Amino acid sequence: MNLCYSKVLIIKWSIFHSLNTMDAYHIAYAESKEVDYFITVDKQLINASKKVNLKIKVINPIEFIMEVM
Repeated sequence: MNLCYSKVLIIKWSIFHSLNTMDAYHIAYAESKEVDYFITVDKQLINASKKVNLKIKVINPIEFIMEVM
């Protein structure tokens, strides 16, 4: 993912999903690094990620543990 696309993703996340810029930046950065999981306890972030076609899975720590075991 190039830097320009990452910036667009940050703006979209911030505006359309009522997330603060830092949350949107973290998602964009994680996608740019092609990670499999983004682990968080932020329910708003988890719910917002389900509305968007992401290459990464945004998940809480408990669900992550259950999924990888």
